[in-house]
Amino acid sequence: MPLGLLDEMEEHHQLFRDQVSNIESALDQQKYELAQAELNRYFNDLLDHIAVENDELFVIAESLFNHQDLEKIYFRCKDLDLELGEGLKQELEACLPRLKALL
Repeated sequence: MPLGLLDEMEEHHQLFRDQVSNIESALDQQKYELAQAELNRYFNDLLDHIAVENDELFVIAESLFNHQDLEKIYFRCKDLDLELGEGLKQELEACLPRLKALL
């Protein structure tokens, strides 16, 4: 797997953490227009990131790993979801339609 792609994905994740922090800060300061602009940028960047994962990262992974390895990776990710809190993930996913409506 190209290391450049993995580095790019890692940079995106840091960017997302920074963007969420900026959104929270703008909300705390009651700078709602800034928070909205940051949220719009976050969603657009996130959609681009997901497209890269789907169109490049997962395609490369499927070409490098056999079915058993992919299954192991899948279940490791599911375990991490449980460890981090599946409930929180579902709560955030449930907010997406409402957030999209605000954009």
